[in-house]
Amino acid sequence: MAYANVKGPKTYKQFPHYCLGVSLCSRNHEGEALKAIVSWLNGAGFTRGVIDFSDTLHRHNLMIEENLSEEEARKKTLDISGRWLDAHHRILGQINTPYEIISWDRWLSHDKFAAYEQQFRDAFRTQQEFRIAVLRDVDGYFRRRFDTGLERADTRAAELSIAFLIEELAAHSILYEERPSAVIYPGRQQESFRMAREGLVRDVPEGLQHSAHARLTIHQLQDAAQMLTNDNDPAAPPYTVKKA
Repeated sequence: MAYANVKGPKTYKQFPHYCLGVSLCSRNHEGEALKAIVSWLNGAGFTRGVIDFSDTLHRHNLMIEENLSEEEARKKTLDISGRWLDAHHRILGQINTPYEIISWDRWLSHDKFAAYEQQFRDAFRTQQEFRIAVLRDVDGYFRRRFDTGLERADTRAAELSIAFLIEELAAHSILYEERPSAVIYPGRQQESFRMAREGLVRDVPEGLQHSAHARLTIHQLQDAAQMLTNDNDPAAPPYTVKKA
């Protein structure tokens, strides 16, 4: 079993609506962890929500990690996302408020997307502090995934990872422009997103300023064998914490 709580400021309380971000191939969005997130959502006082199902966004990661073409990566993400929905639709069905699942291609086909993406690209090219923030976020991805920094990544991988973030910033600008929300996610806020939310990036859409990031931490109860061991050790904690 598992449970979730918010780490940091409770800024999410200013919003009646939530947006739950789902990342494919993340343990924090599967099984018991997802149940814990749903349980937390049900007690958080929201009236409506969106499941931000970033399925085809994941193609960038597959292109980096498996050296796939974009067409191959897109096809694989759709297969993975279909299996994820089959495995988790009953858990999502336990959410006690109305919600909508929005797949990533809705944003890619939106009439504002191309212009918004170009604005973030221009900001990355011309605004040093924003560029540093994006590169810091990209470096974090490589360190988490490959245990090495951006400086050792090849050019294609680095460019794809930057494209991932720029695409995500543009799409989420549309999302929160249309649906101001508390962003519920079991992970730290990216530095580039923090800057955009705080209005620190010039000449880009303001949609992200209509959102607030709430970082959930998933607490995993120990398995039965470990709990039996702890029964013999009064100082042992009753659970372990998996930090996102």
